Amino acid sequence: MSVSKILLFCSVILCSCNNRQKKPDTALGEKPLNVLMIAVDDLNGYLGYLGDPNAITPHMDTLAANGTFFTNAHCQAPLCGPSRASIMSGLRPSTTGIYGMIKDDLIRIDNERTQSITFLPEYFKNKGYETIGVGKLFHTFAPKGIFKGPGRFVGEKPNNDFGPAPKHRMNWPGYRPDDNKKIARTNTDWGAFPDQDSLVSDYKAAYWVKEQLEAYNSKKPFLWR
Repeated sequence: MSVSKILLFCSVILCSCNNRQKKPDTALGEKPLNVLMIAVDDLNGYLGYLGDPNAITPHMDTLAANGTFFTNAHCQAPLCGPSRASIMSGLRPSTTGIYGMIKDDLIRIDNERTQSITFLPEYFKNKGYETIGVGKLFHTFAPKGIFKGPGRFVGEKPNNDFGPAPKHRMNWPGYRPDDNKKIARTNTDWGAFPDQDSLVSDYKAAYWVKEQLEAYNSKKPFLWR
């Protein structure tokens, strides 16, 4: 698997079945299967596979053509944080009340409705799987003790969570031109940076996953994210 095939994926969970499981759990089938879970956010549905003339997405198209492609899928909330908390907990935002960004360790600790839940990777771990992860899995990375792996970043943390970013950026101060009333502030420059994909944290995470997959030689099943 080339790095380019998984470059767009910002987080991956890796889990392998260990020796502690004496008998496969029937809930996971008679023979536990390998699971590779890839999570992304802040993307739209533009794919060449759907006939978009401006989308050049050969690897995503191949993935869609060789799997089950859902054309009527919806997120649980219009933000990545609550959506990820929902996926990992199995509870809707309308149940947990989580509609904004929340620290990973507070999802269960700071909410009575989630205090007794079992997170998705914990469920697999309880069934004899070893969970390994990298990248943005919950909002930041994951609650403590959920995954093995390098964490949010592989190697040194970049100077920007979604970076690296240029040292000097054009910034809009946030004043409306009609009445000079301040309403917001944002960075407004967009462009290709850096000039090498290998400098981007997502690339490093994808390459780390590639190395783990190539080095994995056990006959035991895994769940990787």
